[in-house]
Amino acid sequence: MAPAGRKSVIRAPRGVLGALAAAGLLLCASACHRRSSSAPEQPQQTFKNLSLNQSHLGQKVWSLETPAATFDQGRLIADLASPKMDFYKNGRLSSTLTADSGVLHTQTRNVHLEGHVVARALSDKTVLKTSALDYFAKAGKFVTHEKVVITRPSGTVRGDGMEADSDFSRIRIFHQRSVIR
Repeated sequence: MAPAGRKSVIRAPRGVLGALAAAGLLLCASACHRRSSSAPEQPQQTFKNLSLNQSHLGQKVWSLETPAATFDQGRLIADLASPKMDFYKNGRLSSTLTADSGVLHTQTRNVHLEGHVVARALSDKTVLKTSALDYFAKAGKFVTHEKVVITRPSGTVRGDGMEADSDFSRIRIFHQRSVIR
């Protein structure tokens, strides 16, 4: 015991205190890091050979098929591998689309297609080729700001961007260049 008036001091070797302090800092830093960076992971579901149909008043509007889709519940989207979409007008198949990949926004039913996008209108043999295409479900329209090539039996039109109805009966091409046969 220390004499009265004197404080008792326990001395530990400097190396031990330094090691304990460093270990404490590391534990605190890793715990703090885990708390800040570990936002809860959003559940994902993977589907194989997925088919979806959208209808209005009992008539099919479009159908989508993909060999693989990954649904991200947190972002409400589904990533699509090699999607194929069919569009219908008055109950009849009017156009088809294929792409390398796509994203379906599950709440709006909007679809973004990307990579070698090819659309074919069955009524007049129109073929559209572009690198990316968006389908806006509420408006029933396709939109792209990418380069497009639209081929019909009567000629080819190139442009930078376009808007079209889902059956390609009305197409608006921006900055167009035409080749008439």
